[in-house]
Amino acid sequence: MLDSFLLLTPLLVLAIIALAGFIGCRYGFDPIQPPNGLKADPHCIWIYLSWNKVNVAKTYDVVRNDDGNEQVIYQGPDTSFRDTFVVEVNHNYPAYKVRSVGGPNWLSGYSPLVTAALMSRAMVSLPQGYLNLQYNYTGYIGMEIQTNELLSVCALGRFWAPGDGTNPDPNKTGHWMKIVDAVRGTDVDGSWVYVSTVPGAPHSFFDPSASFVYGLLPQPIGLMKDDVNTEGRFYVVSQERDLSGDPNPER
Repeated sequence: MLDSFLLLTPLLVLAIIALAGFIGCRYGFDPIQPPNGLKADPHCIWIYLSWNKVNVAKTYDVVRNDDGNEQVIYQGPDTSFRDTFVVEVNHNYPAYKVRSVGGPNWLSGYSPLVTAALMSRAMVSLPQGYLNLQYNYTGYIGMEIQTNELLSVCALGRFWAPGDGTNPDPNKTGHWMKIVDAVRGTDVDGSWVYVSTVPGAPHSFFDPSASFVYGLLPQPIGLMKDDVNTEGRFYVVSQERDLSGDPNPER
């Protein structure tokens, strides 16, 4: 029995050394490749990202580059992801890159940046403190816009102030918004949308960088001048209510 044990011991040691050498070979001489075929297809405030599968990759890291500011927006096994993003006034379109992750310390480099061009852009951006906030008005209030060419609109937004969306009465945390033809005085078909000021509410999107909350239209609508509205003038309005007697009013 003693002789057999002594003979087997070197074999076990050799097996362990061989296994360690095999693992080292994979990490040292078989680098993982980044995914290719990255696409960024915009639709309103969404950018649909997709890329080709890398067979040895277990997960992927996706990074958004917004005017040089990079943020990891997805880590997971899927080869597609839907990003939600609003391009602010005077900002460039975002760009994206992706890398493969095969395991701890087994990472590829990032793919080349791909820009999501021709996506929706915010028309107005206001910093906090810019407006004189009120909550004692009932009716529609908003602004006039003018366009000389076809303008596609996929969402309407209103200013969001700290404290909005916290009223326990759900009837007081939302606003109907619409677009009105400034010459005809009639509502633009398909422009009605309910905008909730509660962060995370269905069909609404809160953009903290611009202090706006948006309601998504069922489908994009087109605004343009015509024989009657020759200057392409429209009103974007929000329905407000007097909450001056409420202890937690919306602004």
